[in-house]
Amino acid sequence: MLGLAVVAGGCSDDGGATAKAGFGDCTKDRPDWRQCSEGKIQVCHVVSGMDPHFHWGADCKSLGLSCVNINKQGKAACVDETKTCATADEKCEGNTAYFCVDGKLGQEPCGTAATCHVEAGEAPHCEAASEACGGHGHLHDGACRCDTGYKVDPADKANCVADKAFTEIACDEFAVTPKSETVVEVFASFEDVHVDLDTPYEVTLPDDKPSYLHFSVTETGEYVIFLSEAGVFDTFMHRNETEVAPAGGVANGKCATAIRDHWHADLTFDGAPGDTKVPYIVRFKAVAGGKTVTLMIKHHDAHD
Repeated sequence: MLGLAVVAGGCSDDGGATAKAGFGDCTKDRPDWRQCSEGKIQVCHVVSGMDPHFHWGADCKSLGLSCVNINKQGKAACVDETKTCATADEKCEGNTAYFCVDGKLGQEPCGTAATCHVEAGEAPHCEAASEACGGHGHLHDGACRCDTGYKVDPADKANCVADKAFTEIACDEFAVTPKSETVVEVFASFEDVHVDLDTPYEVTLPDDKPSYLHFSVTETGEYVIFLSEAGVFDTFMHRNETEVAPAGGVANGKCATAIRDHWHADLTFDGAPGDTKVPYIVRFKAVAGGKTVTLMIKHHDAHD
């Protein structure tokens, strides 16, 4: 059994704290460090041009589970204290990783931005997209195991290609229950609100005021924002407050009633050497009466 041991450790309750490199701190050399706070998992977010800071991950408490710090290497999980765990219980199911934590059943929902994987000698775990297999799978003995919606490239077994059109994949991902996030009304505070790529979010726009949130760009290319409502998106912005002119403004023809608007723009990765992410900002229009909107941002090299 690939059991994981629980350790005691302090946890910062400050969702945006940056501190010394002790347990419970988010620092530049700890991207994706995870820990428990307030019954939820915090994830260390490291992006060029911003201080390292925590964002919320899985809400264990809302799932009826306990949040547990697994070790001192930045691992945490939601654990069902009422269920014992054996080797047979460790698996990937419904894109959720199930694994043992001190004899109890732990789980990690992978969402749409990562995929559950089981490797020999390791517990099931979520893995974010990598450069291998075109960013849509993982190499095993020189051949790709592709994520849902992708297949092995007939011309290159070390690459994954879309099994569906980009717009169809967006429809499938958009149908997942969205996470909740809160926009900010001042550009200077954009770093307080982060959304992951390939993940739907629900936000409530303020009454008659522009608002902002940011996402990470990991490579130069075309990025697309899909929205449940038309007339609310304004523009993409660089962290220096310059605007990046978007194109689009039409519904997704594959699921027009769900995605009523989408825009795309070419964004440049301009991080310093060693950086892996840079922030770009979405600005929403001032909407009279405010509005609740579902959105999702995706990277795509050849938008159609």
